[in-house]
Amino acid sequence: MKLYRILFGFLFIAGTAFSQLVTTNDVVLDANFNYVLASGGAVGANPSASVGLSAVNGVATTWMRSDAAPALDQTIAPTMSGAWIFSNAAPISLTNAATGGIRIYDAAIDLSNYARLEIFDSSGTFNVRTAWAGTGTSKILQFTAGSSGGAILALRNAGTGNGQLRLSGNGNGSTGAVTFAIDTGTQTQTTGTASGISYTSTINQTSAGNFTDFIINRTETAVPNTQLFADFQVSASSKFSVNNKGTVTLFHEITNGTAPTIAAGTGAGTSPTISITGHDGAFTITLTTGTTPTLSATVCTVTFNAAYGVTPHFSLTPSNANASLLSGVSMVTPSATTTTFVLTAGATALTTATTYTWEVLIVQ
Repeated sequence: MKLYRILFGFLFIAGTAFSQLVTTNDVVLDANFNYVLASGGAVGANPSASVGLSAVNGVATTWMRSDAAPALDQTIAPTMSGAWIFSNAAPISLTNAATGGIRIYDAAIDLSNYARLEIFDSSGTFNVRTAWAGTGTSKILQFTAGSSGGAILALRNAGTGNGQLRLSGNGNGSTGAVTFAIDTGTQTQTTGTASGISYTSTINQTSAGNFTDFIINRTETAVPNTQLFADFQVSASSKFSVNNKGTVTLFHEITNGTAPTIAAGTGAGTSPTISITGHDGAFTITLTTGTTPTLSATVCTVTFNAAYGVTPHFSLTPSNANASLLSGVSMVTPSATTTTFVLTAGATALTTATTYTWEVLIVQ
């Protein structure tokens, strides 16, 4: 016999016929060199354990087939230290977002003393919020532009129920300038009233204090000309504007409100007829005198719906012929306080059973 070659720890002898060959490692081959299960040897089996975060040595004597794969334990809570890249176009789905959601936080912070960002669903509402507890502090939810750009939108809550929306960034090439644009789209509804911007607040201050709904507070270090705080336009045509000097420019002024109350005095005579239309800022007085009006006495007293902060300025204009004829000692004299406007008869009394009309403009 001649030695042919050595393979897998057993000898192949040229010209020698055999039905089985047992190697030194107890592997059994048949005449066609196929593996054969040896008596009492291990058998193949399906995987029974799951892939988790810790190694499992196992004690079974079975082996896993080449096309088998163990299941992934879906209850694991791994801490990933590498960068994950998802290239599939399908979205990442959270099936238990109401209680779990996505949480982003510094791993060095203890779970009982944390500050983190949470994204979750609650009762049909999607929420993005910052949360903190223990020694954790409130964090700003900030959106930035570019890899090194400043914040363009920042949301914060100081922990006392006071929410803040801050806009900052660069606009028109000026560092720190803010550009804030809202596009409401084309409104085509035929019923109801739609709002481009709607602001609603409830004031319930039980102690002394002030509240301002809207403040523009600008610092002017170099202003080459007059600039606008606000400019309301229709088809690029300005209808109302306020500049940084406090000048108001408007296309048409329409004031509104409830008419103040009015009461006739003895200067209007006995059983006069008196009425008032308009509101605290502008109103019309119509008086038909009664009998024997009293000279140098109160003709009427107008009481404002709301008191002015200081005594207002006023303008009295006669608006019918009888009122226009009053002059000299027969002219009525106007006066005002923070709560009232009063007309007083002159040294000559008003004429009995005569109608007088005046227009009054009040400005604080």
